[in-house]
Amino acid sequence: MYDMLRTNVLYMALIFSLLCHELFAQEPWDSGDDVKVYTSLEEALKEPDKVKKLEMVRFGQDSWDGSGSGEPLNKLSADIGKLINLEELDLSENELETLPAEIGKLTKLRILRLSDNKLQGLPVEIGKLEYLENLVLNGNRIASLPAEFGKLKRLNKLILDHNQLSSLPTEIGGLSELEELSVSSNILTNIPAEIGKLTKLHRLEIWDNKLTKLPNEMGSLTNLKKIDANSNQLTSLPASIGSLIQLNELNLSINHLPTLPAEIGSWNNLNKLDVSYNKLANIPANIGKLVNLTDMDLGNNILTSLPAEIGNLSNLESFDLNVNKLTTLPAQFGKLTKLRDLVLWSNELNNLPIEIGNLSALVTLDLNTNKLKNLPAEFGKLANMQVLVLWGNELTALPNNICQLTNLLALDLNNNKIAILPKEINKMKNLLILNLTKNVVKPDEQKRLKDALPTTELSFD
Repeated sequence: MYDMLRTNVLYMALIFSLLCHELFAQEPWDSGDDVKVYTSLEEALKEPDKVKKLEMVRFGQDSWDGSGSGEPLNKLSADIGKLINLEELDLSENELETLPAEIGKLTKLRILRLSDNKLQGLPVEIGKLEYLENLVLNGNRIASLPAEFGKLKRLNKLILDHNQLSSLPTEIGGLSELEELSVSSNILTNIPAEIGKLTKLHRLEIWDNKLTKLPNEMGSLTNLKKIDANSNQLTSLPASIGSLIQLNELNLSINHLPTLPAEIGSWNNLNKLDVSYNKLANIPANIGKLVNLTDMDLGNNILTSLPAEIGNLSNLESFDLNVNKLTTLPAQFGKLTKLRDLVLWSNELNNLPIEIGNLSALVTLDLNTNKLKNLPAEFGKLANMQVLVLWGNELTALPNNICQLTNLLALDLNNNKIAILPKEINKMKNLLILNLTKNVVKPDEQKRLKDALPTTELSFD
């Protein structure tokens, strides 16, 4: 029985060996890593049927045209159309102003990179590239796109940053497979309603344009995970934006938004929210529903208060509120127990809630340029604090409990009214920097501090 089993195993091994020998004796299949990369059209035209990948990139190449000159390519020969099996073409970092109509013959092309050229437009034949998946056109001079663009049914990535586009064709709605669209740093004044047809889109980059509003149809883009619309002229957001329940990152900084719609409460998956440099006078209570938020920037607005619901953001780790008009913080702030970095400089804070002592994970706290006259004793509970910035306030003393912050590395008290620091300041043995310039610390107190903190860099002048 054992001999028969052993014979069968050996027989199967022999068959497998013969099959493998036969298989690998044949012409190898095309794997992405084994495809030959051609670096000149002249070289490629010697065996046009075999060429699948052609890279004529100026940057980092000595020469690709056989001349040894290394000069940038300013014209693409019509012979490019002979490479009928070409799948990937990279012509980045050249000086091309046009593309020949023959580009439309590359019907197997999947990837086309044309970044950093001088293209002013695209031939209508671009619409014939029915297998195109990835099109990179950033850093050109393109002012408009042909309607035939909408025929690129397999396109999933389109990069058009740093061009001169003032509009997008309505035919863009035909790009049904598009997952990533980037049209930043153009001069767009609107986004066509047809963008709502791009239901597979998960990344939209439209920053640095001249947009004043977003189309209501954006609410159909329910697979969107990231929107970057910073540096525009947005004055409002459509209510339909609440349908974007997959969003995890939203940047609306440097716009003209006076408020945020209540519908933001639907963004249960949002991790990062940046609405800094707007005109926000208030924040809707629904912001408390963004329970997965880890980073939020509300800096450079005109906020005078925060809703109590802010305390529901239990996963918040970084919170920036600089340059607002806050006079106090809600007690619920103390619920942000995962907060590591809190920026509150240039507000009008005259006190802090005692609940701030509950922020046990806090590492960095910047309170400079406020109107604080004292700090709550609960500050001593912030055991993980490493950087504390308090310059430009009206402090005359620090609570004794602050000496419990033994992990503190930097304490900036510049431009206050402090004469004496707590007696047990010597407990802060890890303190590297203590800035007491523009205070009223007398020489004898200076000497005491130097003796108590011999390894700390002290500043008094």
